[in-house]
Amino acid sequence: MSAPILIKAAPESYYFTINIITPEVFESKVFSSDPKALRRIMIFRELLIIKGKDYLEEVKARVVKTITPMDTGFQNEFDFRKDYLKLFAKYDVEEILLNTSEYSKLFPLFYQFISGKISAGFPELRHKYVCPETMKTKYILDIEKASMVELE
Repeated sequence: MSAPILIKAAPESYYFTINIITPEVFESKVFSSDPKALRRIMIFRELLIIKGKDYLEEVKARVVKTITPMDTGFQNEFDFRKDYLKLFAKYDVEEILLNTSEYSKLFPLFYQFISGKISAGFPELRHKYVCPETMKTKYILDIEKASMVELE
């Protein structure tokens, strides 16, 4: 039996995030072979650059030449997952319960990411500021303190 995955649909909200990282960490993630978040942002998103425009445009020009099917597939799933959740929020559905088999069929690459098989997030070595408030979407599971609950 596969474990269920609870997805909470949130109403449309607007946030902006400021990530502060060193150039070394930035470049290691942007030029990674994994579909890292910074890499996908540089490839697929329009950027509003406040400072360092020449540097970021030069990096983007180099990164765009290295797009892989994994980058495109992961970004497509990421966008589909976001639209999927917005649809449920539109109709006031607050929670969706999918088993891992269903989830992995809908979002195979994203499932590999959340199950630790591929690395696709932001670097841990950063300072992150979310405005107007934290989105409370990041958690660490301490498996030594976790308890198991039998499903009926």
